[in-house]
Amino acid sequence: MITQSRNTIAVPPGETIKEQLEDRNMTQRELASRTGYSEKHISQLINGQATLSVDAALKLECVFGVPSSFWSGLEADYRADLARVEQENDMEAEETLARKSPYAQCVKLGWLPPAANAKEKVRCLREFFCVSSLQFVLLPEKNLLPKIAYRCMDAQECHEMARAIWAQQAKKKAESVHVERLDLYKLEQMIPAFRAMTNEPPNEFHPKLKEMCASCGVALVLIPHLEGSGIQGASFATNFGVALALTARGKWADRFWFDFFHELCHILEMHFSQAEVDTDEQNEAADAFARNTLIPQHEYDKLSYLPLTAESIRAFAQSVGIAPGIVVGRLQKEGLLEYDHMNSLKIKYELKKRAA
Repeated sequence: MITQSRNTIAVPPGETIKEQLEDRNMTQRELASRTGYSEKHISQLINGQATLSVDAALKLECVFGVPSSFWSGLEADYRADLARVEQENDMEAEETLARKSPYAQCVKLGWLPPAANAKEKVRCLREFFCVSSLQFVLLPEKNLLPKIAYRCMDAQECHEMARAIWAQQAKKKAESVHVERLDLYKLEQMIPAFRAMTNEPPNEFHPKLKEMCASCGVALVLIPHLEGSGIQGASFATNFGVALALTARGKWADRFWFDFFHELCHILEMHFSQAEVDTDEQNEAADAFARNTLIPQHEYDKLSYLPLTAESIRAFAQSVGIAPGIVVGRLQKEGLLEYDHMNSLKIKYELKKRAA
């Protein structure tokens, strides 16, 4: 069977065997009889499905009077061309993946070096993922990426390659963080302290949050949002513990903390260790956990009896020990406030690069 890429054609020795048979008006059955091979094996030789061995080359020399070195040479050339065709076709597929990746943004973030063309991008991405082919990255059976439970803004806008790059960068960053042995009980006991941090500025709470998570076996890492990934947060196992990865810079505080507690639920329930991760049921459970941890439902219900003014929201937030912006965020999410109302009570987190 002739196989080809854009630049190479791999022609099996069987094409020449076929020509020799036609020149001699000889059938494949007769060739099988003259060589001692089965008709099936002769057919496989002609179609390139069987390797033309040294033994076959010697037998063809006897039948056709063509030196065995000629037949062995055809076989060597075919196998080399076949490998070249496969590599070239693989490269084309990898170049397509590279083009679909947010490579330019990764360069700006310092995750990848500049690349002059698609082939160079492929080479750099291979090094980034530590693979010989980018196609391996997206194959679930290869298990090369962390098995993540993640929070995605819009599944329709998520691109596999962007998501894979984000996950790999999160994995690399998480594995550079020293953590203690995973202790889910201790982690759960720290929830009130985590919640209280919503009232602190990020450069004050972040070092404490990171240290407290590490003491429970969780590496907290903040990763910039990557175009096309759609990921807001993810949790997954690493070689050294468990990671809780979030996008942070330029993010509303209410979204940050909601995503933090959402991923914390995935960790406490060990969703990432299950056969199926990121199921609708798991995400609904994590959403409910985050909502009720930040503002318990019985407290939130009290808002329905209050006039929704800046003053009343501040007072309510103080009474439940949460940042006012988080209350505003939930009211907006549930349609009780327009998204352009009360935003003066919300803040955005801009963590410095070295603190991430």
